[in-house]
Amino acid sequence: MKLTRKKKILLLIIASMVAAVGLDMAIARRFESGRVLLISYR
Repeated sequence: MKLTRKKKILLLIIASMVAAVGLDMAIARRFESGRVLLISYR
């Protein structure tokens, strides 16, 4: 399977976007649970 340069770049951009969204969600989830812990601790 031969990938053209443009397709490779497009795949790279999509992969990085997916990774960024996944990271965002992981951080948000951790922050959310941390905030809940803080509230319940008080």
